[in-house]
Amino acid sequence: MTRLQWRAHGRRVFRAGAVVGTIFALRAKSKYDASNAGHCLPDNECDATGQRDRADAMSTATAATVAFVASAAALTAGAVLYFTAPKRDALVVAASPGPHGGSLRLSYSW
Repeated sequence: MTRLQWRAHGRRVFRAGAVVGTIFALRAKSKYDASNAGHCLPDNECDATGQRDRADAMSTATAATVAFVASAAALTAGAVLYFTAPKRDALVVAASPGPHGGSLRLSYSW
């Protein structure tokens, strides 16, 4: 794979993790807000429904955190692979015979 392909894969994984993390974060916020809809007091005293909603919100928030951390790790791994991948340096030697001799051409690309 080329450096650009590694970089592209790193960006894709990062974006996927960011999207998944955002979805879980929004769901966690929604569940937390639902627990406050008459089931929990401001001092965190909750009835059974409120406690269940808060527990669900915490589990979903944990999943969001894991997705964001995985996303950041993927971005970091993609960057490391991109910057440490072997370069495709190339030295090209071309010989061209002609009627009165020939030529030798050297080219280097990086």
